[in-house]
Amino acid sequence: MGKKSQRKTKKSQPQPLIRTDVWRLVTTPEQKEMMLMTVTCYRKYLLPLVLIVNAQWSNLAPLSSLELVLAVEKMIHVTTANPNPKHSYYQKIVNKYPDHRKFPSYLRRAAIAEAIGIVSSFQTRYRSWQSGNRKKRTAKAPRLTAMCKTYPALYKGQQILYGKYYQTVALKVWSGKDWIWLTNIGVKNHGNNRHLVEGNKLKSPSLVV
Repeated sequence: MGKKSQRKTKKSQPQPLIRTDVWRLVTTPEQKEMMLMTVTCYRKYLLPLVLIVNAQWSNLAPLSSLELVLAVEKMIHVTTANPNPKHSYYQKIVNKYPDHRKFPSYLRRAAIAEAIGIVSSFQTRYRSWQSGNRKKRTAKAPRLTAMCKTYPALYKGQQILYGKYYQTVALKVWSGKDWIWLTNIGVKNHGNNRHLVEGNKLKSPSLVV
């Protein structure tokens, strides 16, 4: 009697659970206005990125997450080693949008990562629709949402600095003339204080104004 073959399956590891806390900041009207301008700048930067990534998706899709960010950055950003990027849109509009001229590098990468996520989600939904996976036969095709009401991620050391015991923060924002640091901003409360729980890791926060 022949032995039955047994297929060994690897148990999938549970994904880490991410919870959100809302930290309320104590700001002056002038500081809040700069934060609002920063969110607006980020959204203006993100919109064309979504369109560029979507147009290039067939070339980008096979890449890894890190390769994706680097590939898109090379398409749009001028450096000494990359003097002629494929898409020159951002170089053409710096006079109209001066905040783009010195756009912080980590904020640029945050926008690139977000654009990739938006396009990847759209492409997945669109392929599913093309395959006939629809709630109704007359269901319309998914649409790419380029006008995103999103908020910038703040990377530690680059866009946000934490004071002692997290009682204050410093934020890098657009002042209307330049990218500057707003320092010694008080933190009114820390939500549920999940950052103090042993084993929890503080992730990059979003600037929600």
